[in-house]
Amino acid sequence: MNTKSRNNETPEKSSPHFITAWRSPVKQGSGQLHSHPCVEIVFHPSGYGTTITEKGEEYEFSTGSCVIYPPGLGHLQINKVAGEDLCILVNNLVSLDMQISKTLY
Repeated sequence: MNTKSRNNETPEKSSPHFITAWRSPVKQGSGQLHSHPCVEIVFHPSGYGTTITEKGEEYEFSTGSCVIYPPGLGHLQINKVAGEDLCILVNNLVSLDMQISKTLY
């Protein structure tokens, strides 16, 4: 019996696993510090501001940008103008042959 998937990946190298996603309007101002036990991908179709991690890293985001947070990293977002976030939670990123250990912008 063939235990490999159709794309010839072994089970250890399976595709990222989608957990959930949501679309959220974001008001001007600061959100709350929070984290997730998995990777969070945040696309900003509108708005701009700063995201700050619990490690003190700061990233300016703007319309059309995307921020990827590693599992367990606390972060908050300060919107300078109202906008919208599209958030996706995924795990099992082994197939990307990398481990996300810091915020990516």
